[in-house]
Amino acid sequence: MRSRYLTTLPALIGAILIIGVYGCKKQEPKTQRASHEEKPKTQTQKIFYRDFPSHLQAILDKRIAELQTSGGICIAGRVKFNDGSPVTSGNDVMINLHHDIDEPLAVYEGGWFVMYRTVSSRYAGPDKGFVLRAFAYDPIDASFDVLANEITYVDFQMKRTPPDKLASVKGVVTDANDRPLEGADVLISFPFSYRGTPDGARPQIKTLTDPNGEYSFEGLSGAEYSALFAKSGYAYDSHKFTPAEGATVVKDVKLYPRDRIIIDYVYQADGSPNFTLGDLKTGTIDWSADKGGVDFSEGKVKASGPGIDLRLYQEKGVLKFRVVNTSGLNGFYDAGVVPFDWVTVADETGYAGDDKVCKLYHVYVVRTSEEGNYAKFIVSHEEGPETRGETKMETQNPPRKVQPTTLSISYADFPPYLQAILDLRTLDMQAHGGACIAGKARFSDGAPVSSGEDIVINLYYRGDIPIQIYEGGWFVTYGTLNSYHAGPDRPFVLRAFGYDPIDASITILDKQVTYVGFEMKKTPPDKLSSVKGVVKDEHDRPLEGAYVNISFPFAYSWARPEMTIHTDAGGEYFFEGLSGGEHELYSSKKGYASDWDKFTPPEGGTAVKDLKLYPRHRIIIDYVYQADGSRNFTSGNLQTGTIDWGLYEGSLDISEGKIEKSGPREDLCLYQEKGVLNFGIFHAGGPNGFYDAGAVPLDSVTEAAKKGYTTQGNRPCKVGHVYVVRTREEDNYAKFIVKNLEAF
Repeated sequence: MRSRYLTTLPALIGAILIIGVYGCKKQEPKTQRASHEEKPKTQTQKIFYRDFPSHLQAILDKRIAELQTSGGICIAGRVKFNDGSPVTSGNDVMINLHHDIDEPLAVYEGGWFVMYRTVSSRYAGPDKGFVLRAFAYDPIDASFDVLANEITYVDFQMKRTPPDKLASVKGVVTDANDRPLEGADVLISFPFSYRGTPDGARPQIKTLTDPNGEYSFEGLSGAEYSALFAKSGYAYDSHKFTPAEGATVVKDVKLYPRDRIIIDYVYQADGSPNFTLGDLKTGTIDWSADKGGVDFSEGKVKASGPGIDLRLYQEKGVLKFRVVNTSGLNGFYDAGVVPFDWVTVADETGYAGDDKVCKLYHVYVVRTSEEGNYAKFIVSHEEGPETRGETKMETQNPPRKVQPTTLSISYADFPPYLQAILDLRTLDMQAHGGACIAGKARFSDGAPVSSGEDIVINLYYRGDIPIQIYEGGWFVTYGTLNSYHAGPDRPFVLRAFGYDPIDASITILDKQVTYVGFEMKKTPPDKLSSVKGVVKDEHDRPLEGAYVNISFPFAYSWARPEMTIHTDAGGEYFFEGLSGGEHELYSSKKGYASDWDKFTPPEGGTAVKDLKLYPRHRIIIDYVYQADGSRNFTSGNLQTGTIDWGLYEGSLDISEGKIEKSGPREDLCLYQEKGVLNFGIFHAGGPNGFYDAGAVPLDSVTEAAKKGYTTQGNRPCKVGHVYVVRTREEDNYAKFIVKNLEAF
């Protein structure tokens, strides 16, 4: 040891302790993981400071000085391969302290290793976990004594795994439509921390999927591995697996298109919950799961930093928010589909650290990491890349009915507060591209337009996109649109009660605001129509007090033109003052399933549209859930239970055996058509599916079938039938039997 560290009595005592403890005592690592119990024990060898190369002794000198000044622990030593293969860096072997902490160690040429930093003395003590991993070598899960305020020296030898004991993994990577993905990156590594290391070195092997989407890796020893799957334009996916000795693991993976959102936010920096006065900062963020977190105090996307409040991550096809400091000061909640301007004050309670699904047009309120500060934001746009394909319209393309009266509108015509929004849209398009539509709609008779409750305005190209309407009839898209919306002959619709409908074709400009203006003409009294009808029960008896709503069948967020009424003693309803165009009727009553229909009233006439409500149904089911990833319903990690489940009581998450009203893992929902209760896939077309196994005893279904699952269609709910579900959790299955079905 260098003399300058032996000039003090504490240093001399420390050196004696190190030599005494590790010069005389063999360290015998003991296995921590059951899967490694059959592997031979690995003896640690004697090693000291003087054995290290001089350039590493300099590093040890720094660690000793840190320990003398601030206390803590530091581990150093050497690892060798028993077949003589060289160890050059952390790319050959991974070494981690793994006891109450997952702390990686730097590995240098020759197999020498030293901790990157000193760690708190609370990690000192006997029986501390230590792991070593390398491809094709038996894993080591050791346990030894870690000294406080001193260097702990240890030495290991890793044994080559015999060829007949080596394992492999293979599989197929597909897209959301089960089509094979060629050229997807597949990376295999060990599931221990390497973050925070200066070089980020770790043992890993990579490959690309072939034209059939297939990949394979060989030469794996018996340990747990982490597999990462990624492809440009898709959200990455990761899985852990532990191959059996000499066996091949099959791991098929599905990648979903990577989603992105655009949010408009307001950040209150003066510490108050008020969003109308004070030090308000506004902005727009283009955000995806691979862009890190958001620090609202600065209003920009940051990959890392102490002020980050929220992150985005994607689970299969679902984009979700996550609070960064779940046990800290920040939190957030979903204020729902409400006008952004309506949220004027941040509530003092209701904040959660749980994950929440990202929902278009929802307003979220955030309590930031900076104590007492708040932010609100609205998800103004959500989309996937072009790999997702075009979004199907929920209704047919509207016919061209009326040649609209257009108005000349420009930026200068807008009120200052809307010019500020247009400025944000323009900056966003300059930075990221896209399109934006803005303008004004007015009524020909001078009636005021105050919000979307007076008029509905929608772009109807590659989706049904509502446009936000402000007081005075001014309108601006909620966020920037994707550039694929730009181009000529884009359908644009305007609807209002008592005014002629407008079905226009507009040209949308790319990377700039498209300004359009329309005047809606008052429909002459003799051209106005009406609709009437009777709401009945399942026995054709009139229902008094049933709720009836009439609106337009276009997408809306929170505000839309609508009229509501309750049926009279004869179950009758009546709406008048309707202009031409398609309308939508909706009726409901407590204890009944809702009913709805579309109609187009005759010009100047009355449409007759009767509706029928059937009692809501509920069922009782017994289920068996197999949580170990196999199809077996007789052994393994089986969970059983009984669920009392009714219409409108939420969707079913089989994996937790309970009804959840919302969440990303739901598998089945209930819906009712007239008097028939049906099961439906919650995420139609997704990874889950189910089928009807028929009227058989529940115990007779001992294994989940490999084929026959539907992801699109629906199955009627039948008493005594057994249904098998492939859950959203990959490779997990459940079965259940409908014991009872009744109205309530």
